[in-house]
Amino acid sequence: MILVGGMSLGRPNLDGLEKITCRSSSIKASRSEILKFIESFCAEAEGQKFGNNGIHELREVYKIDNNSNNQAMATHLLLELKSINGCEFLVDYSCGRYLTRPTDECNIGEDSKGGGYVADGCSLWKTLPLLKKN
Repeated sequence: MILVGGMSLGRPNLDGLEKITCRSSSIKASRSEILKFIESFCAEAEGQKFGNNGIHELREVYKIDNNSNNQAMATHLLLELKSINGCEFLVDYSCGRYLTRPTDECNIGEDSKGGGYVADGCSLWKTLPLLKKN
C-alpha cells in the first residue's frame, strides 16, 4: 500500500502488524477459484485512491461455477476493500497479498477455504465465500 503524500491521516499505530481474522463458517470455496477472482479484483483496484476524497469502499461479488454436489461449497465470493480510521492511500501490488492471506493462512488445503479479514489499522480487506440460494 502506498500512502498519499507519504503519510496516512489518522492511522493508528499497529507497529506495522496486520491482523488476520479467520471466518468460522461451513461455507467454503476452492483456492483456485478464489485466486482467479482476487486477480480480477486487484486489477480493478490498483492505482485507485481510497479514503478522504477518494473511494471509501470497493466491493465485488463474483459467481463461482460450482459443479459440486457439496451443499457447503460457495456459489459466490465477496471481495472487499475499505479505508478505515480516516486513512488515505493508493492501492498497489500488495492488494493480492492482503486478499490471499486469509485464503492461505486460515484453512490449509486446496478445496476448503473459509476466508476471513485482514486489517492493518488503515484498511480492511475481506475474502468471504458465500452461499446464495437461487
